[in-house]
Amino acid sequence: MLDALIELIPVLRNSLLNDREKRLIMLVVLVSLPMTIFLISFAITFTVINNSTPKQQEEIEQRGPRIQIPQRRIIYDQIEKDAMYLLLSTAFEKYNFEYAEQIAEKLMLNDSTDNFAQYITAKMKIENQKFAEANEILLRLKERNYKPDSLKTLFISVVSFDELTQLIADTVSLSATQLAKVGERYLAAGNSSAYIFFKKALEKDSSNTEALLQSARWYMNNREFRTAEKLLLQLLQIDSTSARVLGRYAILLHETGRIKSALAFYKNAIDRNPYDFNLAFNLGELYLSSLNDNQNAKIYFQKAVELSPSIWQSHFKLGLIALGENNLDTAINYLRTADGYSSDNLRILHLLAAAYERNGDNVNAVRTYDRILSVNPLDDIALYKNRLLRQR
Repeated sequence: MLDALIELIPVLRNSLLNDREKRLIMLVVLVSLPMTIFLISFAITFTVINNSTPKQQEEIEQRGPRIQIPQRRIIYDQIEKDAMYLLLSTAFEKYNFEYAEQIAEKLMLNDSTDNFAQYITAKMKIENQKFAEANEILLRLKERNYKPDSLKTLFISVVSFDELTQLIADTVSLSATQLAKVGERYLAAGNSSAYIFFKKALEKDSSNTEALLQSARWYMNNREFRTAEKLLLQLLQIDSTSARVLGRYAILLHETGRIKSALAFYKNAIDRNPYDFNLAFNLGELYLSSLNDNQNAKIYFQKAVELSPSIWQSHFKLGLIALGENNLDTAINYLRTADGYSSDNLRILHLLAAAYERNGDNVNAVRTYDRILSVNPLDDIALYKNRLLRQR
């Protein structure tokens, strides 16, 4: 009987759980007949699937490549859709974007025009800085007149600056959050006009969390740490569990030399959002530069690599640590990977050349110094080392 009921619930049937786990969840669903408890049951399903998915996925990968079978359309009734929306919102709020994307894809297999699934997908694209892909989704949602004001807030993050100027022509109509988002765009571009938008946002709503956070970032960028700290402490009074705020305050503490406090706030932030590359990288940097703790530094730099493999700085830091520990082959591998993601980067090339030289590989050391000279023909170290190694 349980197996027959499982077949009627696609979210359970299509999961990677084993049969025993599916039957246990089905029993919970049967007991939870009222609607509210039924939705809670699906939240439990989210936790079980989320915890078991990495292990199941690893087992699948170890079996070798599989033939890709086209996904068939999934049919959900309204109760199942509501449960899926709950799972999607929960995954997104917990920053588990990989799992959220899987849920959104299933919802769109049920209905390719599912507005909520597309809306959350667009937000995830923005978080992952895939702005062009996010823009395409937002344009489709705009055609369907879905949440116009919310879409306007998201468009601020993805449009070009020319389009942004048109979008914000009437600043009076913009909300405090939208004004803060505009300021964030200008701040990222190094434009001093950012402060004007942060000021307007706080004038409109002095407790707006986005305006307070972006204003704190602006003050930190301008080394006005005391003012930035006041804003961040105000934010922590509003929400002491926000990973964004905890992480930003950790950075401030780190930059002002309060290392033990910074460490505690970084750990608190990364516990709440283990998927944030910047938190992992900054924590690795704190362990490396401020605490001289290579072992913990490696853990968080490796975590950063897992989260964003194509960002060269994490590979570079791991190469730097390996070189300091005289693990020359490991250092060369990390530095070559970093070089692949940031070609002609002199920081990488100098360290890579030194690693080759210490490893007794003068041929590759000379080649690397030649590359440095092709970027900067007046590089004193490369000129000296090139001449010295060629004489050996």
